Amino acid sequence: MHLEPVDGELEYVDDQSTGVLTVDVAGLETRIELRELQPLVALTAHPAEIDPASLSSALGFPVETFDGSPVYRGREPGLDLHYASLGDGHDEPLGIVSFGEVQPGRYAAALEAVLWPDSPAEN
Repeated sequence: MHLEPVDGELEYVDDQSTGVLTVDVAGLETRIELRELQPLVALTAHPAEIDPASLSSALGFPVETFDGSPVYRGREPGLDLHYASLGDGHDEPLGIVSFGEVQPGRYAAALEAVLWPDSPAEN
């Protein structure tokens, strides 16, 4: 696996169900639909060598615990780490995104990294 940090710009949307984050991945414009984001803790459903705590640590973000479960915090207060597949296959890259509701009905999202599951570990 290879984790490629990205300094994505924080974008704001008013509707999580229709919001889209457009990012450049390997020279291709890619759309991440915010309604398809999954909490980073759910990443364990992907290949076993991907550990959410290690990803969060590699990006320099804190991991907190709430009610016995890990919470992977994002770049700003109110944002947590999520992920989305950037392709159709099981071994496609994953976008790691800071996302959350920053005001009632107002959401923010930014691409933090691209995870290439089938690349050799470099981080």
